[in-house]
Amino acid sequence: MSEIETRTKILDTAERLFAVDGFASTSLRAITREAKVNLAAVNYHFGSKSRLIEEVLSRLATPLNKERLRLLDEAEARAGDGPPKLDAVLAAFFGPPIRTRTDPRYADNLLVRLLGRAHADPREEVQQVLRRLFSEPFLRFGAALRRCLPHLAAEEIFWRMHFGVGGMVFSIAIPEAPPRLAGIGDKTPDPAILLERLVVFVKAGLMAPPTMGSVSGDKPIPPSGGDLPGGEGLR
Repeated sequence: MSEIETRTKILDTAERLFAVDGFASTSLRAITREAKVNLAAVNYHFGSKSRLIEEVLSRLATPLNKERLRLLDEAEARAGDGPPKLDAVLAAFFGPPIRTRTDPRYADNLLVRLLGRAHADPREEVQQVLRRLFSEPFLRFGAALRRCLPHLAAEEIFWRMHFGVGGMVFSIAIPEAPPRLAGIGDKTPDPAILLERLVVFVKAGLMAPPTMGSVSGDKPIPPSGGDLPGGEGLR
């Protein structure tokens, strides 16, 4: 195999094993055994397991981040000097992940599975990877949402978006489950319809009056972003 082929095979294998078994439980030896390469090849191409984890997540998340920011740029450009339309900001945030259901780059739902593994992994090395990958988009979306929602404190925006992300992840991971449980069939919803329903739902939550738990907009958001990596971007 060429160096490029070897590197790609290591990434493909690590991606699959990390998604199935988790980052902590997947050893470099398991990856090399499955990929049929030696440990020296992993060290040569990546240097460490932490770097390999970052490369695996980056390969899936980078196109997603670029598309989110492209759509947000368009929404802000249309708004001129005023705040962007909330619907457009939400569609830019939720649309690209929802469309991964029909994108061959995200076969077997690996994006949701790997990000779920990463968020659940308490080790600092994994959390640092998440911060590096998602800090820019979440800072940008946090600023846009604050402009759209001046009636809400930053912490309130964070929690409402956190709930929205939970709905998005569940809908992407097992889209046929909710309608099946409700007795309305088991057909996987069209991504465009799913996005429209999610935007309507999250927008209604964001536009609601502040809750009793709302705090001053000057108070920073808790450092843990939960399902929103880089949650500090909503300050």
